[in-house]
Amino acid sequence: GKTVSNTVSVATLFPFLVGIQSDKITLKKLLDRLECKNGISACEKQNYNNTIYQWGYPNMWAPLVYFAFFALKQSGLIDDANRIGEKYLTAVEKTFEKTLKLWEKYDAETGEKATVNEYTETEMLGWTAGVYNDIYEEINQ
Repeated sequence: GKTVSNTVSVATLFPFLVGIQSDKITLKKLLDRLECKNGISACEKQNYNNTIYQWGYPNMWAPLVYFAFFALKQSGLIDDANRIGEKYLTAVEKTFEKTLKLWEKYDAETGEKATVNEYTETEMLGWTAGVYNDIYEEINQ
């Protein structure tokens, strides 16, 4: 049957990104459920009965960081956007210093390369570099 998930994910930020939703209070509430110590998780922490989902908590994916960053900017929450952006930049930079590699995804809690994986981690992914560059340029313009 048709069911709706109760799990908040970065997908809930799309209406803000494209400008069909602009309620800052709602956006802040969603951000509170997704933001972690070192970034923004693909979705909030849930009990999945020990099932690992690649787009689950605490994984931080470059395209989702991009969507969140620009949704926050689009809605006028510039400080929040910059904080999320800086967390991503820092995770990529610190992990690159340790591993000399860019990674497909990062851990939003630890700020390191992701360890919750359904498959072997993918190295040197282009979207990591692209999102890093876009956010870096936005924050430092």
